[in-house]
Amino acid sequence: MANFCGNCGMQLEDDARVCGNCGTPYEGDVEKSTGIAPQTKKKIKKIAILSVIGAVVIVIGIISINVISYMTGYERTINTYCEAINEYDVDKALSVVSEAGMSLDTTVDYDKAFASMISSMLDSYESQVGHDAKVSLNIVDSYKLNDRKFQNFITMLENTYKYDTSGISEIQCVSIKTTITGSNSSKTLNTSDAYLFKENGKWLIYSGSTSGITSSTNSNSLFSK
Repeated sequence: MANFCGNCGMQLEDDARVCGNCGTPYEGDVEKSTGIAPQTKKKIKKIAILSVIGAVVIVIGIISINVISYMTGYERTINTYCEAINEYDVDKALSVVSEAGMSLDTTVDYDKAFASMISSMLDSYESQVGHDAKVSLNIVDSYKLNDRKFQNFITMLENTYKYDTSGISEIQCVSIKTTITGSNSSKTLNTSDAYLFKENGKWLIYSGSTSGITSSTNSNSLFSK
């Protein structure tokens, strides 16, 4: 097997005791190897370290993308709505609700109607689990509407609500499990569906009718008791 200088990596003669390149004494078997020069070993070690660092960076990147997606996607919209319900913050709730499903009757004060709806919903929850009911909304499934269902939904919005749908680029159907917790007990309600629009780049909850769009009797779970 070849011998190499432990200092500069130069290959030595079999009977050499001093490196002819740098003058470093050679101590025999200590520097014998499988044929890989020390400099090469250093390069391999460096490559291995860089590979590990690269893998860590990729993992961090994937985690960051998932976190960003959660903070900016439809999951964040549902989380914001849940916080608004628990805080009884009508303005906050309305900030994540699309105007597409709002009443066609211009005489209706939608802010007051929405506040009444939230109050009624919380009263219903408290009658089931006790005072100070808090709501937890957990996504159990979701899917993006295909082109056919998307177009049917858009047509319904335009015909029923006379709504300008040009800003809607995607519709997501989300199955949500609602859990309510009060002073007396906790209760998990039936899993039901909600629709969210990606409208002008922002995810918003649809609060209107889904008649003719879905046969499910559990639609608009975010606005039911």
